[in-house]
Amino acid sequence: MIKFSGQEKAKRKFYKKVIWTIVLLLIVFLIKPTWKIWQKYRMSEKELERTANEIKELTQRQERLEVELEELNTQIGKEKEVIKKFDLVKEGEKLAVIIDPPENLGETETNEGFFKRFFKKYFGWLGLSD
Repeated sequence: MIKFSGQEKAKRKFYKKVIWTIVLLLIVFLIKPTWKIWQKYRMSEKELERTANEIKELTQRQERLEVELEELNTQIGKEKEVIKKFDLVKEGEKLAVIIDPPENLGETETNEGFFKRFFKKYFGWLGLSD
């Protein structure tokens, strides 16, 4: 076996440290671009998923519109659409209009004066008020 002198061992040790430093620097400089590429990949995956969902919704909408268009091509479909849009009725039909009852149906407003309301409010417990 060949024995190395102290100076050669020092050189080997120095070059070993230099090489490890260079490798570590390369790793550090390559991590950042790799991280950015990975982030862009994730972003593009999300965008692809969103676009796929949008395409699915649009195809469903297209199918609904095609069915509606087929219905509008018939006479009955046209009549239904006109009746719906213009609140019309056919001959012989009757229209019923339902009106909601007023909210304050049970409440009656009385025109009591200030003093009567005052005495009723503050002295009603005594039984003095009307």
